[in-house]
Amino acid sequence: MIRLHRTRSKTAQTEAREARMASAVAMRRDGLTQQQISVELNVNVYTIQRYLKDHKGKSGPQPGAEPKPKPRMFRRHCLCCNTKISVESPYLRMCSTCRGNA
Repeated sequence: MIRLHRTRSKTAQTEAREARMASAVAMRRDGLTQQQISVELNVNVYTIQRYLKDHKGKSGPQPGAEPKPKPRMFRRHCLCCNTKISVESPYLRMCSTCRGNA
C-alpha cells in the first residue's frame, strides 16, 4: 500500500488559512467586494463568505453599523383560550399552544 504524505504540516496549513482569513478581512475593511477578494486570494467566493462570517461572529458588529431595532410587539388575547399574548405580527391571533393544537 502506498501512503501519500502531506506536503505541509497541519500547523502550517492552519497558519496559512489564518493568514488568508486576516487578509480577506483587511481587504473587506478596505472596501473590496467578496468577488474581488476571492480573485485576489485565488479562493472560492463561498470560502470568503465563510471567512468573513466567522470573523464577524468573533469581533462583534462592524464599526458604524446601527443595531437592529426591536420589532413592534402587539398585545392581544388568544381567540381560543382568551389568554394574553404578545406577538410580533399583527396577523397572529392565537397563542402557541392553541396554534399547535389547531
